[in-house]
Amino acid sequence: TDTPKDFVPFNTYGKFKRGIATGANEFFSLTKSKIDDIKLEKSEFSLCITKSNQVRTSIFSETDLKKLIDNDSAIYVFNPLQDTDKLSVEAEKYIKYGESQDYHRRYLTKNRKNWYVLEKRETFPILFGVFSRGHYKIIRNETNALSLTCFHGFEPNLIGKSYIDKIFIFLKSDLGKASLLKNKRKYGADLDKFEPSDLTNIFIPSPHQLDLIPTE
Repeated sequence: TDTPKDFVPFNTYGKFKRGIATGANEFFSLTKSKIDDIKLEKSEFSLCITKSNQVRTSIFSETDLKKLIDNDSAIYVFNPLQDTDKLSVEAEKYIKYGESQDYHRRYLTKNRKNWYVLEKRETFPILFGVFSRGHYKIIRNETNALSLTCFHGFEPNLIGKSYIDKIFIFLKSDLGKASLLKNKRKYGADLDKFEPSDLTNIFIPSPHQLDLIPTE
């Protein structure tokens, strides 16, 4: 099928990026009770979707986030400041524990300047499940939670920021799914996978066309 008339490349609005790759999820993913137990400072952890199955609806709201926190789901990551001189004693103890488990020798962690300092990412307003079987996971993230590599995230540019809801509505539509299908990669057992570049390379409606989409 040809690209519909007046559609524009997705990068008109921004780009997709992968989520945070920790290299040791079992060390970096934290629950509320674990944070309380370790006694970390507020600046040493961040809200973060750590598993795809934590999000079960198309809209991920503050209410959904609160439920995960209340259920003691691993909805945080250990994320200390880049300035490692400012680590709390508790964070230092947790890092030492990580080293005792050899987390600092993993493929990704051993190649960092400080193995426990994660790459910087903003919150993504739209999340896209990396793997799927015929049903794509496209999420409107209304929280300030970051996300790990279970999701790619849409990082809007200045134009994209004013069209987030309409881009989300389009991606959820049949026409949006048809655009996405053109760039998927097939794996065994009917598994589809998308790379950030596959998503950024799709064509979607122009700003003028998006203006016509009702959001109510």
